[in-house]
Amino acid sequence: MAVVLLILLNVAACGSQSESVSEPEQNNELTPVEENPDLDSMVVSGFDSTSQDATSPWFASVSLYRLNSELGTTGDATVNLVRYRDDFPVSNHVEYFGKVLDDCRVTDPDASPVTLDTDGSPPEFISGGVSVVINSPSGPWFTLNSNTVDGKVAYSIDNGLPGELLPDGATLSIPGDIFPSVAAHPLSDPAVPVRLLPEAGAPVTTDTMYSWVPGTGNSYMRISIVTDDAVSEFVDIVGCDVIDDGSFMMPPAVLEFVASSSVQLRVRYSRVHNRIDLVNNIAIRQQSIVAE
Repeated sequence: MAVVLLILLNVAACGSQSESVSEPEQNNELTPVEENPDLDSMVVSGFDSTSQDATSPWFASVSLYRLNSELGTTGDATVNLVRYRDDFPVSNHVEYFGKVLDDCRVTDPDASPVTLDTDGSPPEFISGGVSVVINSPSGPWFTLNSNTVDGKVAYSIDNGLPGELLPDGATLSIPGDIFPSVAAHPLSDPAVPVRLLPEAGAPVTTDTMYSWVPGTGNSYMRISIVTDDAVSEFVDIVGCDVIDDGSFMMPPAVLEFVASSSVQLRVRYSRVHNRIDLVNNIAIRQQSIVAE
């Protein structure tokens, strides 16, 4: 299994600021991360994920992240809304956000940022209203207000979600503006990961075994080997996206890295729910991550 040295990028459909809301250039499309991603890592509904026939200019990206052990202080959420050209293939989003499972990446914290190789900049984030709302069956659960960052409209909160996982029956509503309205799109969290090995806090060595209680839903596991930086924040050094079957054996290149490391390393387990739905000609991607 090849391990690639790179800066890990959380790439959304962002682009340069523009006052125009006209249709993007024809070459403004996502470049797949992998030629043939393992789509077992993604739930797809509303169209055939292998077909090039489904098209939509509208794309909403919803990202949620929580540490279960610190729910009251680690709740992040971001909703980005984008308009592509009218004949943009929805399958491009699937290819881009799909993950190859049982694959590991090593991060060099000191390397220079990597420029994404695309044929053109994706269009800018656009407005879907003054705010978007995550609802529970009993009413609003959290409101994300519109804000402009570096000239791009976004809806986000950093460490500000309620101190709980999403309620059962949670939905996202977008009132609509340039981006069309979405009445109630279902949202869900994956189950909290439960580690078996190594013990919590134990240092990572080349002999470390990796196991957890396997999941029963449509999610995958992310095994992160982390260290503390100078300001006591976690720095991910190794990230492995793996099948949620309860165990994983690190490839030789990761073991070589662990053996050569001069700092203490630890492991963190996260479960990732990753899906794309095509609803009323709107492609909605959700990535919800719950770490232990």
